[in-house]
Amino acid sequence: MEEQPEVGDYLMNRIKKYLVPCFTLIWLLTLQNEIHAQVQIPAAPANEGHGDFLQDYAGIINPNAPELKAIGKAQQIAFEQHDTPIVVVVITRMASFGYQGDEIAPFAADWFNKWDIGTLGVNGKNRGILLLISIGDRKARIELGRDWARRFDHHCQQIMDKAIIPNFKAGNFTKGIHDGVQHLELMAIAGPIGQVKAFSKRKSNLIIKNKLLGNLPFPLWVTAILIVLAIIAIVYAVQMSDGFVKKACILLGIALGLLAIYPPGIIILGIAVLASFLPSGGGGGGSNYSFGSSSSYSSSSYSSGGSSYSGGGYSGGSSGGGGASGSW
Repeated sequence: MEEQPEVGDYLMNRIKKYLVPCFTLIWLLTLQNEIHAQVQIPAAPANEGHGDFLQDYAGIINPNAPELKAIGKAQQIAFEQHDTPIVVVVITRMASFGYQGDEIAPFAADWFNKWDIGTLGVNGKNRGILLLISIGDRKARIELGRDWARRFDHHCQQIMDKAIIPNFKAGNFTKGIHDGVQHLELMAIAGPIGQVKAFSKRKSNLIIKNKLLGNLPFPLWVTAILIVLAIIAIVYAVQMSDGFVKKACILLGIALGLLAIYPPGIIILGIAVLASFLPSGGGGGGSNYSFGSSSSYSSSSYSSGGSSYSGGGYSGGSSGGGGASGSW
């Protein structure tokens, strides 16, 4: 009679240990399916697999933004030359599409799969890329097609953290999209089995350095000699007493420096020297010349027509779970 409670307690402990976790897991899976079942993703903007690669449902992108042309060009190169559609989607909130979760990754995977981003049905390649941005949730996601596997997750996180999110924090969404797409284009060029250079902030400094050296009028060694001679002339002038020779050495030093870095500056220097010998008087009729007539530079803005690239990037594809998320 005393063993019955022990057997009952044993069975109850077994039920709590195994059955309760199983039922909990089943309930969570059912809840997850209900969340996904409620999601209402719009139909892909495609006609027979062709459609625009930039979809702004939030209305935050300025159609006249100069970055749009570069975005469209990068999308075109990635798709036409490397079979990689880079699709950008901007929405207000995930909840607006029936999604009740907090994480953007499952929602982005659903969107990717619903739109069939890729060229699987054309050439068997599943290397599409989706950049999904939810403005109200302050979250973004790079979702990769199955061919990418998980090899580029770290690189995508670097793109998100260093190229996209900093611009979003500053409120510059178009610039963030532009910078992100530029790096995703490099990924497309490398391909799923290729190698991409490590993302580094020093890259921009290196580009600036190369541009400066590339714009020098003379070889580097000639420039160095001219700068050294300029320094010698100025130092020599400082040690001299006031007089014509001192002024001449100072002018020579400045002229050599300008010749080394910016030769047209010598003309400006010559004009300044001549002007110093002219008498200073008032009432000159041409003294109030206005430069306003040339202040509007026609290339400062251009029409963004055709900047939204349309390709056949909705021809079959599925998310492989790879990519990266970010928030601001």
